[in-house]
Amino acid sequence: MADISFELEALSSDFAEKVGQARDEVVEGLYVAMEDMTPEERMIFLGEIEVATIMTGKLTNAMGIYEEGIRRSLESTFTTATLPESSLQTLLNQARNRISTEVTGRLSNEMMDQIVNGMATNKFPSEIIGEIDSALSPKQLETLINTTYNQFNNAITNQLAEMLPENTKFIYIGPFDAKTRDECVERIKMGPSTRVQILKSKFGNFNNAIWNCRHKWEEMDEEDPAGQGYNEDMETIDA
Repeated sequence: MADISFELEALSSDFAEKVGQARDEVVEGLYVAMEDMTPEERMIFLGEIEVATIMTGKLTNAMGIYEEGIRRSLESTFTTATLPESSLQTLLNQARNRISTEVTGRLSNEMMDQIVNGMATNKFPSEIIGEIDSALSPKQLETLINTTYNQFNNAITNQLAEMLPENTKFIYIGPFDAKTRDECVERIKMGPSTRVQILKSKFGNFNNAIWNCRHKWEEMDEEDPAGQGYNEDMETIDA
């Protein structure tokens, strides 16, 4: 399997850009609508609209990008097991709900707070958007998306590992460079390991380092482990 960490990072960046565009459009639209209102009229107006609902409608393209990342994660995973459709659907729904809560919910609440405060203090839309960025920046959004990809992959790996024969070997794959975390280096240097060996190790599960991590456990393709990104020399490298 080719390393797709850079591809997922690009999708996360596109997602953050789409979210930013939607946020800007909503903030600017509400600003124009309320510009000539009295403070009381503004509060009545804001009480009658659902920013989260508006954002959900505008984030259709962004969610499409997120779904593409999930699809690519699945396509790039080597396994000889078949995950039941019901299990896969449950994991997909969990991933979607997590993004909806974290992005739509959290961002919408922050937008409401900053719009109310910004209008009360005569701030321009660009200033209001700047305040929102301080609370939830594009980089934070990218990290959030990368992390949900990891959580999804971890859940898939744990599910598949339970279904495979006990002697199945797993390898920890992904970049091995100056950015690689120490805990990931330790996993890489474990080499091919069975489920029992991994669960009995200090890690105790099939999760990666989660936050912006570029690695994951995967069933080893006995015929082409190098094609998955596995390099046996990594096991002996001091890093």
